[in-house]
Amino acid sequence: MKKNMFQVCMIGSNKVGKSSLLERLTTHRFLKEYAMTQPLKNVQFAMSMAETNYTFSIDQVTSLDQIENLSKYIAFLIVFDVTDRNSFKETVKHLESLKKSLTQNQICIVLGNKIDVHDRHHKVQPNEITLARHTTFFYTSAKSNYNQEKPYYSIINFWKTCK
Repeated sequence: MKKNMFQVCMIGSNKVGKSSLLERLTTHRFLKEYAMTQPLKNVQFAMSMAETNYTFSIDQVTSLDQIENLSKYIAFLIVFDVTDRNSFKETVKHLESLKKSLTQNQICIVLGNKIDVHDRHHKVQPNEITLARHTTFFYTSAKSNYNQEKPYYSIINFWKTCK
């Protein structure tokens, strides 16, 4: 069985659910308590597709300033809370900044998290998300485990087209 390792950077403001998404992905549990992101916290995650193993090494940050070398990443996952307009504004800033340095061998995936939160109004609509070159969008939910693996399948498929 083949093995492939991907470096991924997950970016997002505080309280958008980055830690919860990664906890759900790696342990299948949901974090009910807020856990503040530690700078450059790294999480490893493995999955298989078509008899090939893929390992993702995911650095979790709140700002691009915390990253020394953007070129080491194949993918950037930018997370925002769909019920928090300010977190979306930060996502737009991250996208604009990444557009300047993204190469043809890198992908940017925007994740609108907390899609299943019904007691708060969704403040961001899909038509507000302008996608740049090599950018994909998914709604996600750490709480209900909605679309958890789709971004990682997108990274694999993107990588296959770049080979």
